[in-house]
Amino acid sequence: MSLTRITLSNVRLYQQQEIEPDSNLNIVYGGNASGKTSLLEAINILGTGRSFRGTQINPIIRHGTDSLTVIGEVRAQSDRLPTMLAVQVDQDGRQLSIDKQKRSKISELAQHLPLLIISPDSHFQFHQKSRARRAVMDWSLFHVEPDFGDIWNRYQRAIQQRNAALKDPKQRKIMYSWDPEVADLGRRIQEFRSSEIEKLSSIFSEIAGHLLDDTSGFGLKLESGWDCGRGLDICLLDDRRRDLERGITHSGPHRNDIQLLVAGNPAEDEASHGQNKLLLIALRLAQIKRLRSATNKNCCLLIDDLPAELDFEHRQKLSHFLSTMQVQVFITTTDRNAISTDSWPSCSLFHVEHGTIKRQ
Repeated sequence: MSLTRITLSNVRLYQQQEIEPDSNLNIVYGGNASGKTSLLEAINILGTGRSFRGTQINPIIRHGTDSLTVIGEVRAQSDRLPTMLAVQVDQDGRQLSIDKQKRSKISELAQHLPLLIISPDSHFQFHQKSRARRAVMDWSLFHVEPDFGDIWNRYQRAIQQRNAALKDPKQRKIMYSWDPEVADLGRRIQEFRSSEIEKLSSIFSEIAGHLLDDTSGFGLKLESGWDCGRGLDICLLDDRRRDLERGITHSGPHRNDIQLLVAGNPAEDEASHGQNKLLLIALRLAQIKRLRSATNKNCCLLIDDLPAELDFEHRQKLSHFLSTMQVQVFITTTDRNAISTDSWPSCSLFHVEHGTIKRQ
């Protein structure tokens, strides 16, 4: 599947813009603060309902207006007609639609437009925040395991109820009633994640070895959020005193973590800063290949300011590798010649200046 048309209304600098992207490579170039990243942001809103630049979406609305709209046409290889996705944001909140029918769940948009973003902030977020690492891990599961999203949402609700009971002495008698559900759902989430990490690891190793031109051996490791040898139900029982003292649940898959490995050791200890950036990119590309093999779906990949992420040699190597993956790519850059297009079957260039996008 690919994004065949996108219309932006009142998104940051853009008053009204429409483009028809290439199904393969799209290079968006222009000066600093010209609106390049805002185009990627609009695409991200279309697939996830949110910005990758912050938690608040209202600041994205163009100054002097009271709402923004992003509309996109998505076409799968087997579809005769495109699917129309739309997101509107105003002071009352966010409205979603698919083929002009209102929807309430962001997950429905994501199923039609799977997308990943690699930005200058991605590396920092991944290496500094375990929540970000879990989110990376769960992106794959959401798309390849139909039951995962529901199980994860039910687990989160159960943990919230248990934590509320831990903090409120009046509710502590019912705290224990949540333990069986937390333990059962937590075990199932752990099984999903363990299986997915195992499947991703070999794909990741192959891609990382290619991008880094290194045969040291790469892998992924899932760190459990509890002592799996004892079972989550036993850990919840043993943790009760500590949980009550701090008002939070200490054991469970909400404490899972993922490690990138180089020659069996943590990448943060073995790899340079630049190599760690490439390893995160390799992980994201592994997820795209896994999505394709498991669901036959393509992915839309957004890469913001690629020259800031990689040197010339690795940019060319990445570009060549991406051209073999059946993925629609949007890359922003200040230099239109910073990315090689020789290996791509087709490519579109878009110049951005003062909130105006022109196809070259």
